[in-house]
Amino acid sequence: MNRTFSKIFQEDETDGLDWYEEEDTSPFDDLFIWAILTKKFPMAYLMWQRGRQSIATALIGSRLCYKMSEIARAKYNTDAADIIMVESRFVETDSVETWRLN
Repeated sequence: MNRTFSKIFQEDETDGLDWYEEEDTSPFDDLFIWAILTKKFPMAYLMWQRGRQSIATALIGSRLCYKMSEIARAKYNTDAADIIMVESRFVETDSVETWRLN
């Protein structure tokens, strides 16, 4: 019984980081999204440059900024919404320029 139990759980044991070992994912892409959500735009730009899927990641970041701007404008009506909207346009412009270079 112990052998069966350990065999079942031995196959399922993972450290939770197996998905980072795939070729298509990069921790920089995840850090880019984290930096966008925490409004650390210079860090987001750096992570975007280091990431693998720069066009797709930039478009996701642009959309996140746009939605964050809408929420900030609707709830708080502050200048933060304008700043986030400017960052959204900046990220979108960079993704289009990257696409043109490829």
